[in-house]
Amino acid sequence: MASERTQRQINRLLDEAESALAKREWQRVRDLASDTLALDPSNADARSFLAAAERACVSRAPRVRPHSTLWAPTSGPPFTPCHPPLPQPRPRLLP
Repeated sequence: MASERTQRQINRLLDEAESALAKREWQRVRDLASDTLALDPSNADARSFLAAAERACVSRAPRVRPHSTLWAPTSGPPFTPCHPPLPQPRPRLLP
């Protein structure tokens, strides 16, 4: 069982995740649920939030037109990626 201090942190993280869920901030929901699971791996609420965020990320990803290499986002709310962008390589400076 988690200590009282740890349980307060878990509750705070879940409250923030619930607030982010209401705003459809899926990356934030995902991060907060993951942080909660780091403290309490068996937390059912955190697992539910994480699963919902993962489903939302998959369902909101831009779709590609058949036989096309161009992205064709569908209509609806603006797309917010669920994963941070990959770092771009730094240009090499020549001496």
